[in-house]
Parts: sequence; C-alpha cells; structure tokens
Amino acid sequence: MLSAHKLEFGQTIFANDENRGVFDMLEDSKDCKYIPGGSVTNSIRVMKWCLKDSKDYNCMILGCVGQDAYGYKLKETLDKLGVTCHIETNSDHPTSRCGCVIHEKERCLIPEIMASTHLSNEFISKLITEKHFEKVEVFFIEGYFVKEKFSALQELCKYFIANKKTIALTLSATFMIQYYFDMIKEMADNSDMIFCNEDEAEAFSKTGSKDLQVISEAIHKSLKPNCKRIVVITCGKDPVYITRWCNKNNQLDFIIKQFVPQVNSSDIVDTNGCGDAFVGGFLSKYVQGASLNECAKTGILASGVVLKNVGATFPEKCEI
Repeated sequence: MLSAHKLEFGQTIFANDENRGVFDMLEDSKDCKYIPGGSVTNSIRVMKWCLKDSKDYNCMILGCVGQDAYGYKLKETLDKLGVTCHIETNSDHPTSRCGCVIHEKERCLIPEIMASTHLSNEFISKLITEKHFEKVEVFFIEGYFVKEKFSALQELCKYFIANKKTIALTLSATFMIQYYFDMIKEMADNSDMIFCNEDEAEAFSKTGSKDLQVISEAIHKSLKPNCKRIVVITCGKDPVYITRWCNKNNQLDFIIKQFVPQVNSSDIVDTNGCGDAFVGGFLSKYVQGASLNECAKTGILASGVVLKNVGATFPEKCEI
C-alpha cells in the first residue's frame, strides 16, 4: 500500500494527488479511528485530561475548521472533553486532516492542511474585544502555524505580552525551523517557555553540537533577554533537560535533568503524539504552580500513557 502511494514509514509526507487515496483506504478500514488533532489540540486534550474535573482550571482552543463532517466531529469531541472551543468555520475550505498509517509500531503521516490556515484576524480581534482571553494564563503556540498565519500570531502575542501573560511555544519540526527560521525566531523571542526535542533544539541553536548544555546556552543567547524564559528539551528515553538563563551573570541559571522511566518495548503501541502529551502534562502542573521537576514528571507520565495507545489517546480516567 505504501509503495503504491509513494509513502514511507517514519516519514511525514504531505497529501498530494499520488497519495490522497490513502484517506479513503483508511476510512474503509474496520480499524479506522478518528482523533482530534493536530499538535496543539493533542496537548490541550491531554492537559484537560490531567486537570481532571477541576473547576479552577479550564482549557481553551482557538482554530478554524471547514463546514463539514470532520469539523463537526472535531468540535463535538472537544466539547465532550470540556474544552472551550473558539473555532471559526470556513465555508470555502474543508477541515484539515492527517492520515496516520500504523503497522507493527511503524507509522507514516499524511497531513492535508486546509481550513486551519484560514483562521481570520477579524475572528481573533472579535475575541479580544469581547474579552474572551482575559483569564487566560498561558498562550500556547505551535511552530507549524507560523507559515500561513504569522500576522495572526503576531497580533495574539502583542495582546498577551501587553497583559503580562505567559507565552509558550513548541518548535514542532526541524523542517519548519530550517525553512521558516526568522518567523520561528520571532515567536521564540516572544516566548517564556520553549518546548522541543533534541533534533529541533539542535536545528534552532545552529551549533552542530549534540551537547545539550552547549545547545541550550546557544538558544538562550540568541533570544531577546527574558529572565522568566525556560527551554525544555525532550530526548526520548533519555532525561528531559530544562534550563533558564541568568542575564546578570550571563550564564545558565540552572539545569534540571528529569529522569524518564524505562518502558518495555512490548508495551509501546504508537509514538504518535508523545511529545504533544508531554507538553499537555507539563502545562497542567505549571498552571497550578508546581515545581519544574513536578511539571516534567507529569509530562513524562502523560507521554508514557499515550505511548501505550493508538495516536494521542488515553483512558477515560486519569490516574496520573
């Protein structure tokens, strides 16, 4: 099937005329599952799951879908989870989707990006005017979004900076850093928290080094001074690496290495969404004022749960 559609395991290949037939094949399969995505949606769902039924904390998502069954399904699922949806509907473009083929723990992703890139500045301005963001503590951005709607992100960052809110960014993918570095860099300059894996951190640092301390120092030095900013690097089965920069002494203020418990290979079902789950778990503790160690521990545990399920999914009950 993969060779017929010129796809490859371990690769993300955007939808085109040669591979678009895979979507129909997946939907005709008895094993087909529908999961609300993409990256930020995964993190928000996991964050809400970790917060359980807390009345003190809520999660909100901002985006755009088409006027179709996919868009309806996505909003319906998020509503059931208790996530507040500020989702614009665009009648000219279908809802974005991503096909995920999984076979014996290997996966291939086929994203088709459509309505999600058409979130309008007018929709955002209306939400700001109506004060929907007044109680928001953390604004979370994915790097994928900078390509199509950079002006919208700039407007949102301006609002959250003016209102002294925390801004978090996930670098998302090495190819985004390589092709859209200046835009990613501006978002990083605005951010108080930056999440990435070791490959993304290396690409952003432009050091060519594998040493996480060297990489972290280079990232901090390259950005506008911010005494609050932390850089969080996940490294698969190796410890999570968290750093903050001390502008006064011009050196790393601290380094936290959070151990990752070993997972038996037989328990691993799908790695899809593990990084997103880590961020969701991390932020669920961060908004509650927990230590960075506790934030990282919860992120690791959430990631471990998703690792044992298909896609970014988890049991109904959270036992973290």
